[in-house]
Amino acid sequence: MRDLTFKIIVKQIDEDLYMAVAPTLEECYAEAPTEKEAIEQIQEQIGSAVREMVVNNEKIIDDSKAAIYNLTVEFGDAPSA
Repeated sequence: MRDLTFKIIVKQIDEDLYMAVAPTLEECYAEAPTEKEAIEQIQEQIGSAVREMVVNNEKIIDDSKAAIYNLTVEFGDAPSA
């Protein structure tokens, strides 16, 4: 089996809550009280998702050639509806 690379995003969403997301794998996300635990959980989620994709003979596209950019969106005091 080949090595696969997946980008993840980890952010603190509350004082004691971190969320980890694997954007390439739509349903892979984890929430945990620490950043480390969120990363461990998302790694397990990714492993499960990839195993399921293999069983279902689905194409697996990893993130080895993906780039992540920060994008800032500016808006006034109150966004218009």
